[in-house]
Amino acid sequence: MLINGPFNLRVYGLCLDGEDIWISKEVSEKYQFTKFPGGGLQAGEGLADCLRREWKEETGMEPDSLQFYFVNDFYQESAFNPNQQIFAFYFLVQCKMPDTIIHHEETRWNSRFDVSIYKTKLSELTENDLTFPIDKMVLQMLKNDQRIK
Repeated sequence: MLINGPFNLRVYGLCLDGEDIWISKEVSEKYQFTKFPGGGLQAGEGLADCLRREWKEETGMEPDSLQFYFVNDFYQESAFNPNQQIFAFYFLVQCKMPDTIIHHEETRWNSRFDVSIYKTKLSELTENDLTFPIDKMVLQMLKNDQRIK
């Protein structure tokens, strides 16, 4: 059960593979967005457990390890519900991923989504490639993070 209320807690994985990073593109009749893989925290679930569940649902893979990276400390309105404030938690994910695009379908918000998880060069990924404001900021943080190089 997703938590409904004034706050929407999101948990995302940043999976780097050499010079590449994994991205999720999700398309339905009503929506289209590109983001880091992850999703919404469910009632009774911890952040790491949420990301493990979301990662397994979206990629079919079990993460080997998670390391906290960032949470926004500023107000961010939800792109889908102006009555909700987003808190987005990001973790560095270690996971042995395939070299191919991962496809699956899922249903949410009464819409069927085609989800593609793929890797792209971190150096070539731009803010314009991502949909959500916090993801855009995290992308710049990753590109400037000397620990990542």
